[in-house]
Amino acid sequence: MAKAHVLVVPMPCQGHVTPLMELSHRLVDHGLEVTFVNTEVDHAMVVAALRASGGEAALCGGIRLASIPDGLAGDEDRKDIVKLVDAYTRHMPGHLECLIAELEAAGRPRVKCLVGDVNMGWSFEVARKFGIRVVSFWPAATACFAFMLKIPELIEDGLIDDKAEGPGAPRRGVLRVALRVESTMEGVRNGVPFLCWPYFADQFLDRNYITDVWRTGLAVSPGAGGVVTREELRSKVERVAGDGEIRERARLFRDAARRGVGEGGASYENFRKFVDLLRE
Repeated sequence: MAKAHVLVVPMPCQGHVTPLMELSHRLVDHGLEVTFVNTEVDHAMVVAALRASGGEAALCGGIRLASIPDGLAGDEDRKDIVKLVDAYTRHMPGHLECLIAELEAAGRPRVKCLVGDVNMGWSFEVARKFGIRVVSFWPAATACFAFMLKIPELIEDGLIDDKAEGPGAPRRGVLRVALRVESTMEGVRNGVPFLCWPYFADQFLDRNYITDVWRTGLAVSPGAGGVVTREELRSKVERVAGDGEIRERARLFRDAARRGVGEGGASYENFRKFVDLLRE
């Protein structure tokens, strides 16, 4: 019997490609076949990184890398998120249709399900044209998604103002500690205390969980102009490294996380049910 074939479509940003690639590897571990669809630019970077690390051959075990254009010229700024989203929303649907047709024409197993980033909703419409089931994937924290759904209500209640300015970006030459949900969860699984320096989007929510809810780390405090000084960074590193209570809580969260993803754990069982649904 042919393996169930899943098409995975991430948003073309590192913080979205990485968790969906991780998901794809887990799907392959459970006996599914995956075609991972990047933009041409991201595809080239992924392949180059794999070749540099000697890991390209590992993808032959079940993940097929594919690419389609994002609608921008080669020299256009893809860090301009508004321009990027506008371009791929208009140009990628047609290319994805062609790719699905090409996969079928080449004799690949018919795609049973498309797992798409929630920010790539246009891909769901393409899937429905082919009678393919869809799964919407949110790569950030669940709490962040819940918060976003509540934004209109929070504005109406006067609790937040979307017009308020956010924190400025750090200046050049100043060390910045990145904080994404995938690195946060990796740290939790390994029992690592955190030093947080959020920069964008859900990273601020991740910081709040780490410092205020889990209490497994500290956050740096920017000074004038949003700059975090070396002295501030050194002080917080020393405090985190020397705090026995933080390290003990980090260990407790590590053990809880490992129980959850281990065989018989809640996360393990939920993922197994998800795989069974993809096979149907």
